[in-house]
Amino acid sequence: EGPGRSSVTYGRWHGPDVPVVWGSVTKIFLAAAVRELVDRGGLTWDTRVSTMLAAVTPTDVTVPPITVRQLVEHTSGLPRLLPEQMKLVQDPYGPYDDARFDAEVLGRLGDLRNESLADGAPQYSNLGYALLARAVTVATGKPWIDTVRELVVVPAGVDPAEVFVASGDAPRPRAQARTLRGKAQRDWNPASGPFGGASGLWA
Repeated sequence: EGPGRSSVTYGRWHGPDVPVVWGSVTKIFLAAAVRELVDRGGLTWDTRVSTMLAAVTPTDVTVPPITVRQLVEHTSGLPRLLPEQMKLVQDPYGPYDDARFDAEVLGRLGDLRNESLADGAPQYSNLGYALLARAVTVATGKPWIDTVRELVVVPAGVDPAEVFVASGDAPRPRAQARTLRGKAQRDWNPASGPFGGASGLWA
């Protein structure tokens, strides 16, 4: 409509005051926060995830030499999801809180990883970004979402309270995906664990 002018249109179930899910856009914000940590010297692109996770990794577990860069760029060789998650149609992320992720996933990374793909052609990996979110949480000593708010959301001039992880404590009723008949669909809820870093943001 010309310079400085815009037009905004909302659908039947969304509005200016209704939060909506960002899905995998979450990864862009987590990656931007990691880039800022690198720029500030807290990490390097070659920092190994095993180093970042040392405080929570069981002594009998060896985390393969996966780097921060590999996770950000989807070149770690990790699959899209855990094999058992492929069967969880209703919510493949929800069951994996931090404790379960540490106990059941960290020790399997070597078996899950396709080393022939590591540092090769990108292989899209929600698991890789969950691992990145967990590593950032442990390395910084605070939830990854707090790091994203501090290093990305606030500098962008956005109220940090308006960007949150999917959960029951949303500041306002959330928009929900709908069927063709208008029935609300149940949302996946990755709020309790690292998979929130792959697809958990709402705003």
